[in-house]
Amino acid sequence: MIQATSFANPRQWFAGELLTDSDFCQLSNVFRAAAGGVIIDVGGLEHDDVAEDLIIFEAEIRNRLSFPWILEDRRPRQTLAFVGDYLRYPGHGGTGCNHYAFANTLDINLVVLDAPGFEDPQHADLRGAFLPYDLSRDDALCDRILEALTHYKGKINGIITFHESLQSGVAKAAELLFLPTLPPEALAIAADKYRTGIAAGRPAYLATCAKDASSILETARITVPIDLEAVSRVGSEGVYKGR
Repeated sequence: MIQATSFANPRQWFAGELLTDSDFCQLSNVFRAAAGGVIIDVGGLEHDDVAEDLIIFEAEIRNRLSFPWILEDRRPRQTLAFVGDYLRYPGHGGTGCNHYAFANTLDINLVVLDAPGFEDPQHADLRGAFLPYDLSRDDALCDRILEALTHYKGKINGIITFHESLQSGVAKAAELLFLPTLPPEALAIAADKYRTGIAAGRPAYLATCAKDASSILETARITVPIDLEAVSRVGSEGVYKGR
């Protein structure tokens, strides 16, 4: 079992003073200079096994924290826009509360863009601002995101969404604001199972009704079993096997 804990406050600055041999003799001095700690339960292991596990653990830590998590200079506070967060506040269930916990830990200011009526005043302290806008998935989504952001007077450092159906529109808005993003067209293809199949070179056919499906089966001479998938459902939702 592994437990990790932080000893630091958000944006706390460490001078980077080196510990001396005498400092290591006092555990309180080590805690005072540390940003956090990890407890690893090594019960039942021999000494050599413990040393080997610690080497493996350190290598995993370095692999997983592959971003520059130790900064040499102080960094201005960042503001991130959450688009379509759908009441993902603590207590709502699911993993949504983690978004706010991570942002708080990293001292990131949050601007939430969501449907009118989703303000949830109880958790207003978790965000810097709430901007209501129309969540309709259409060609004007990007424009509405940009229009909503004009009502926030501060600087936006990034835009993010946790909803696949919003990713392309959010990426377009980020691109127009010269913010970091992935290519909107690539995200649009990834969210469309028909276009994903075509891009991957697999046989794929698009039907909008049962009549279309029957016509495709006849003209393309498709043999069963076949997979029937909704174009925009997440994961395996709406997937059926036709026999």
